Amino acid sequence: MVRVPANLALGMNIGVGDVRLSEFANSLDMEVGVGSVNVEVIDNNYRNIRLDVGVGDAQIRNFEDNVRSSRGFISDNARYTGNGEHSIDIEVGVGEVRVRNI
Repeated sequence: MVRVPANLALGMNIGVGDVRLSEFANSLDMEVGVGSVNVEVIDNNYRNIRLDVGVGDAQIRNFEDNVRSSRGFISDNARYTGNGEHSIDIEVGVGEVRVRNI
């Protein structure tokens, strides 16, 4: 387990693994080859959220109505556009990614 401050901008590149971020409140750029990513943000101060999964599931929850999803045969992506200052960009090759405003 790694603990980082909630207001720290973060970039990660992981081959295989599961990532869980709680009470996150900044920009995030992450790539995961195989695994799952769960991010709980503590406000909706986001300009954009982009989630892409090659094989698996992508979900954005508890944000305003500006959420779009597009499911392919085995791929999934989700997008959010808002008026905030931060951005989240997560790519997962095989697995799942979820971003939830708590």
